[in-house]
Amino acid sequence: MNKQKRVQQLYSRRGIMGSGMNNCSRLCHVGFYAILAIAIMTFYGCEQSINNAHEDPVNDKVLPQVPTEIATAANDGLVQVDISGITATNFVTAGTGTFSKATETIEIEIPAGATIEQVYLYWARRGSESDPAPSEIQVEGTMYTGNVVGGPVDMAPPFESEAPITHRVDLTGEGIISPGTNNVSVQDDPEDSAEEPLGASLLVFYSMGGEDSDLVLYDGADFLWADATAPDADQQEALQTAEPVTFTFDPAGSDRTAELTLFIGDVEIADATERPNSLIITVGDESPIILGSDSGLEEEPVFQAFQGAEWDNFIHSINIPAGVSEVTVEPISGTGDNPASLAWSLAGLSVSVPTQGGGQGCTPGYWKQPHHFDSWTSYKPDDSIEDPFDVPGSLNLARPEQGKVEDLTLLEGLELRGGKVNALVRHAVAALLNASNPDVSYDLSVSEVVEKFNEAVSGGNIKATKNEFESFNEQGCPLN
Repeated sequence: MNKQKRVQQLYSRRGIMGSGMNNCSRLCHVGFYAILAIAIMTFYGCEQSINNAHEDPVNDKVLPQVPTEIATAANDGLVQVDISGITATNFVTAGTGTFSKATETIEIEIPAGATIEQVYLYWARRGSESDPAPSEIQVEGTMYTGNVVGGPVDMAPPFESEAPITHRVDLTGEGIISPGTNNVSVQDDPEDSAEEPLGASLLVFYSMGGEDSDLVLYDGADFLWADATAPDADQQEALQTAEPVTFTFDPAGSDRTAELTLFIGDVEIADATERPNSLIITVGDESPIILGSDSGLEEEPVFQAFQGAEWDNFIHSINIPAGVSEVTVEPISGTGDNPASLAWSLAGLSVSVPTQGGGQGCTPGYWKQPHHFDSWTSYKPDDSIEDPFDVPGSLNLARPEQGKVEDLTLLEGLELRGGKVNALVRHAVAALLNASNPDVSYDLSVSEVVEKFNEAVSGGNIKATKNEFESFNEQGCPLN
């Protein structure tokens, strides 16, 4: 079953309304024709500014705003973005440094047989807070206009002219990417010659049979430099450290792998000396993993312009144990002499979804027995039913039971008597436990069980959903 990915909507966070309306209100003492002329100019000027902020300049597609805020008051942090309209089974990235302002090449490999769903190019610069250069970049010899999706970061004196800014453009309809090896030329030579390019990376979403992943994406602009100073304590802390990013996804009943992607720029080699920096990765409730200079293992820095000056398209595989549903990442500027300054533009995570073979299932009667509690792999009997499911507060139990469904634990859900909603809850909990157990080849994934239950109790067909769960739960239990 194809499922829509929790990939994130790419959008512009910049304000779109100028002072045109106030200017119009001051025209009351001007002649009629002057008023008419200026009103027409104001109308078209306002319309153009709205189009620039809300429409994709390549595909002329409106990009809805996302109701989330920048992580800190300093306009310094990544935010989660959400594209519910993209159906993809995975994504792939590749990048290059653009500091030289010369034409560079991004080599990106797309699996053979894949269907390209969406193509984005991100690029980052350091420039003026008050007057940044236009969001333009040359790709395959053609100049494209994009949107600012992060920054300019609120820098402290004397670095106001070096504010990190992240840009993005949609290249989906341009025929630049196809399955196989792609070599894409890019050149970032800003109109303002004082603006400093950092790097550019392609982000390609694709679909492919036999593969499925949960995809999570953050973007924006987050600057961190351990030696940064600012007159305001909050601003100084924001400039010295990164705002951690936490990815959330569906848990699974077996171990799997995830691939982490970070776009980070602004790492200069000082006198041929590596500049210290690290990355902290926390998987679920496990102890943090520290990569790089602060690991205690004398490792080289994680970010060191490995894709060319001054850019890192960092990719790292992570093991996700059974039952884990979140990963947190935090870049660290470094300790000691000359710590690295980092400009963070994107964080993405692709978590593989285990394939389901089907044909097995254990009944509610099996799961509610105390001597079978050791078969509960991802959940506990006293977990609230609202932990995995969205239960309307108005949903009441049917006779002979009394009370509200939302007040139940998972074990109490299994123990319900009677039909109607009681039977749905009973079999939904059993389906959840079957789907999350790696030793049960169940026909549904955890996310599919949750989605079907939520739809049923929100105006859907309770009886039909109960019957579906019941048929899967009674296929034969492989557990002792």
